[in-house]
Amino acid sequence: MMIQPGWNGAKRVLSISGGKDSTAMLLHALEHGYHIDAAVFADTGLEHELTHEYLDYLERVTGVSIQRVSADFSKQIARKRETIANKWPEEWKQPYPGYWSKAKKTITPKPDWQPSSIYQWQRHGDWIWQAARPPLNEEEIEKALKTALDILHPSGNPFLDLCLWKGRFPSQGARFCTDELKRDPIMKQVVIPMQDKGFAVDSWQGIRWEESPKRATDNMVACQGGGYTIYRPIIHWNVEKVIATHKRHGVKPNPLYTKGCNRVGCLPCINVTKAEMAEIARRYPEQIDKLTKWERLVGLSSKRGISSFFAVDKIPGPHQINHGLKMPNVQDVARWAMTGKGGYNIDMFTATEEPPQCSSSMGLCDSPTESVQWIQFAENAA
Repeated sequence: MMIQPGWNGAKRVLSISGGKDSTAMLLHALEHGYHIDAAVFADTGLEHELTHEYLDYLERVTGVSIQRVSADFSKQIARKRETIANKWPEEWKQPYPGYWSKAKKTITPKPDWQPSSIYQWQRHGDWIWQAARPPLNEEEIEKALKTALDILHPSGNPFLDLCLWKGRFPSQGARFCTDELKRDPIMKQVVIPMQDKGFAVDSWQGIRWEESPKRATDNMVACQGGGYTIYRPIIHWNVEKVIATHKRHGVKPNPLYTKGCNRVGCLPCINVTKAEMAEIARRYPEQIDKLTKWERLVGLSSKRGISSFFAVDKIPGPHQINHGLKMPNVQDVARWAMTGKGGYNIDMFTATEEPPQCSSSMGLCDSPTESVQWIQFAENAA
């Protein structure tokens, strides 16, 4: 088969996540004889070990070497340590400023007054007053400063180090994780060095329209300028075609898909569904324990002293109305995932029954023969 170089001699870089879509994109490139200059996996630090083992499997069955890259936030953390030592003590002497926030979407105008007691939670219509934090005394400042500086050192895990630097976890409104942990390392460590040598770069991404309303607005080709072009070759594919491509090439998708996961990047992702979270909590409790420790570390290294992996509206409860209450932590969300409809009473079947050997929302376990094959592959990969 004729090997096809990139457009006008551009270097072709494929972003591989270990998920079904990027794997299908890789197989599509090989099937049509496209030359692959680099296949790159950006390690976020929150992937499950099965994903790393799956990348080794992909290299064996495709013959394509997959380069691993990861972000390094040691310089940012060092700068934050200086900021903490030089600025935070004076800021802690002042009250943390309070402010009005929306309880829900509303056309009611924002109140133009400040509560008489800025340290108490109050509600005005659909607006909630986020209470201020009282100023700290010298003893409290000394203790908080020592705690933050003791914790704030690079851990070597990109996801944790990113959150230590930011003093918070990613959220729907601030999804800095994708850019900082995936896009930027690939650009800095793979794409830019190619450009420095005078090459244009075609960046292949396994993104599909049907994945989300946001991705439904993406174009197949997006010229970014400077000789850098994003190409999404499977953007119009459906999931059936993705799985069919795997089967045609005799390549098994990531075994996490048989364990109730709809996505196999960060485990869990901040956008995890209730059903996915229940599967993760039952199958991989060590992931929940790890994030519990991270919540404590990130909280103690932040100016407010608290931080939660999930947003306040991830689960129902009085905290959604009274923002003066503690935000739900990852353990709270894991318990909520075990509840039935409404999110208040524990579903005893979900909480006590052993998870099935194979559970997939993509029909990967529909036939007994296929189910056995999937289970055997998952066990071999593990």
